[in-house]
Amino acid sequence: GLDPAKSYTFTVAAVGDLGSVTSEPSASVVPNKPGQPQTPAVALGSPGVAIVTGAAPAGGGAVASYTVTATPSDGTTPVVGCDAGSDATTSCDFTGLDTTKSYTFTIKASNAAGDSEASPTVDVPAKPSAPQTPTVDLGVTPGAVTVHWTPPASGSPDRYVVEADSSDGGTLPSPCAVNQPTASCDFSGLDLDKTYTFIVRAANILGGVRAAQDVGRPHDE
Repeated sequence: GLDPAKSYTFTVAAVGDLGSVTSEPSASVVPNKPGQPQTPAVALGSPGVAIVTGAAPAGGGAVASYTVTATPSDGTTPVVGCDAGSDATTSCDFTGLDTTKSYTFTIKASNAAGDSEASPTVDVPAKPSAPQTPTVDLGVTPGAVTVHWTPPASGSPDRYVVEADSSDGGTLPSPCAVNQPTASCDFSGLDLDKTYTFIVRAANILGGVRAAQDVGRPHDE
């Protein structure tokens, strides 16, 4: 009937005709290991930096410490960010993470009775590499083009941004933004007397990388 969330010490008393003698208290004992921590949250800082926070388990024994681990998706050695204290919430900073990899983060809670089951995982995707050089198709309407590209070879993009530029100066069209898996963008109203370059950037929460630019004119030569 011991409370699994509390720590206990035990003493032994020797009792005889002349009285009793009580031992010194034992080391403290928690009768149950902590429950499973809740799913952590991950905030991304500068490149290679992740801040992982989590809340205490809803049940089980009292928590003495937390261990937060980042596991790369490629199976290389996990990174233990910190052994945090026993507060109701824990926060752990990871630095120097490889921005070309994706990571899974988990939290374990521990006390003298043992370790909890690891928390549910939360994934952080890898920063995408550059898309391949885009291609430009002329539209049916003068001044209209469609820019196409092939997705990056690595990383996990969730959006693409296409920018138009021209060395001839003047007003440029607004960037075109689309979500994955769309791999094309339409531009219209381009100046028929100018040459334009189009640059595609694949991005996610970690940032993005631009593809090599392609050169096109908004009309046939």
